Amino acid sequence: MSNATDLVRQRGEHQAIWVVGDLYIFLATAAETDGAYALWLARIAPGGGPPLHVHANEDERFDVLTGDLSLWIGEEKTVLSAGCSAVAPRGTPHRFQNETGEIVEALIHVTPGGFERYLMAIGVPALDLDCTPPPPTPEQIARLEALAPEYGIEIL
Repeated sequence: MSNATDLVRQRGEHQAIWVVGDLYIFLATAAETDGAYALWLARIAPGGGPPLHVHANEDERFDVLTGDLSLWIGEEKTVLSAGCSAVAPRGTPHRFQNETGEIVEALIHVTPGGFERYLMAIGVPALDLDCTPPPPTPEQIARLEALAPEYGIEIL
């Protein structure tokens, strides 16, 4: 594991990426936690969120910080408000979406870590954390779908 000083970051020092219109700011990665987990702050734009998918390797936890986030786990839809959390166990189809007109902020935690490598492979570096997200391109969507199996992700 990295030593403690390697895990101290100030605002703007975290790796950040745009993934099809949503901003992911990585707070801890598998490389920093000996693979135990990864954690990122997600700023989910209105209408944003991934397609229905399944993780073969990770459990995924959502902790909503601001706003209301719609979450589907299996067939069940739940709206998580600030302070609420939920877990999508590995092997369970799930997706989330911001169905409001405001940005939703949530912490996303995967156990074990590693899924963030997929996000980094499909994302675009975010140099300005306060700018408007670039719209997703057809090339980004195609890359998201093409690389998913390499990371144990099935897009439904």
